[in-house]
Amino acid sequence: MLCVSEKLSSKPLDFLLLLCLLFWIPMENTFIGRGYIHLLDLHASDTVGATLPRDILLICAQSLLLATIVAPILVMICSTSRSYRPGAVTLFRAGLIAWILGATISTMAHVGTADVDFDYAAGILSGALVYYAARRVRFRALRDYELAFRAIALGALLPSIYDLYRYHAAWGFPSLMQIITIKYDPHYWALNCFFGNPDNASCAYGIFSMICMPVAFGKQFGFATRVIAWLTLITASLNTLLTMSRTGILALFLAMLVTATFERSRRLLFSIVIASVMAVGTTIVGGHLTHLLEYFKVAATYDMGNANVESRIESMREGWTAFEREPIAGLGPGQSKRVIDETVPHEMIIWQAAECGVFAAIGVLLMAGGCLWELASVTISGARSMQSRLEFLYLLAPAVYFGRGLVSDLTINNSFVNTWICLVMAALGIVETTRAGVVAWSDGLDGGEGATAGSQRRTPARALH
Repeated sequence: MLCVSEKLSSKPLDFLLLLCLLFWIPMENTFIGRGYIHLLDLHASDTVGATLPRDILLICAQSLLLATIVAPILVMICSTSRSYRPGAVTLFRAGLIAWILGATISTMAHVGTADVDFDYAAGILSGALVYYAARRVRFRALRDYELAFRAIALGALLPSIYDLYRYHAAWGFPSLMQIITIKYDPHYWALNCFFGNPDNASCAYGIFSMICMPVAFGKQFGFATRVIAWLTLITASLNTLLTMSRTGILALFLAMLVTATFERSRRLLFSIVIASVMAVGTTIVGGHLTHLLEYFKVAATYDMGNANVESRIESMREGWTAFEREPIAGLGPGQSKRVIDETVPHEMIIWQAAECGVFAAIGVLLMAGGCLWELASVTISGARSMQSRLEFLYLLAPAVYFGRGLVSDLTINNSFVNTWICLVMAALGIVETTRAGVVAWSDGLDGGEGATAGSQRRTPARALH
């Protein structure tokens, strides 16, 4: 422990602040995060959100004091990096600029509305600041990337364990049909889940799982870090399964296949197949296979005879109608709930078009395309170097997050809780540091705790570029 303290004390202030931010983001709805919200006088009384003051100047001031705004600004102020370069404009970065532009125009068009200002600050503005702060920090060695991962994984572990405990305390060991029934119990989720409802929870725990998956199955970090990755991966994946979110479970399965492809691991692929066979076999023995197939078939075929599916399709129609009425300014960030029965359209591009206008819709489309393209390129190349492993580690979750948004809804923020967008944007910012030409392979693989013997032999002494 003393050795770890000495290593951390030798790190620059901007890097230490970034570690604190990465640990904080998954913990925002714990007693620590909610205590800070109370200090801001936003009075977070439940998981739905905060009670906003009526004074618009006060809400603006309080919004700008959110931890995900203050901390990134402090990181950038404290950064002494001289190697920061804007670089070429990627699809993702162009999309982010367009999204910020659209959201800013929409917020200015509805200035004076407390909900709009607060959602803009807690959502898109916080995410953008976290991204620019993360890419601003200089990662000097492989150990820095390992510490960043540990901060995220340990921050995600607490809500993952706590939600499993609360679920077991309320329901014990339910059957498959009971788990499906529990999904539609809003009272339970509002009172017992860190993230408020099963859709929000599946999105958050999916991000946690996909960040931990490459480390658990890979070889880039040491044994202790892989243990942390496995603990968080298992607990977060179990939470994802308990939400019974169709897109969440499918996204988790696809992420495992992509990881196996990247690692070129037949053993991992075989394990996935065996686990899938065992899961199907368990449902057959329990007599639930027909119900499970019907449960997933309804969404996969967009069966309009199902009330749940029909309401989601209708939400997209309502969102598109709202976009046609206000194509430039939109309804304002977080305001689709005022005109759409399902709260938000069940598809991210239509959702952002309805709330923030055409620029935001183009922005999220470019961001999704950029992330998926980058992930495909890295996956096809495979785990050939430590740089490719680090890129894949921090690309997988954002790519699946935005890819999921192309076919379903996802969560940006839930009032002051913005774990989803901030964690994804932090990961993308770290991806950019692997390409900044800052860390030399000889620096990153110097035999420290973060480097494995195999990686020392295989990795050439050249800069990350």
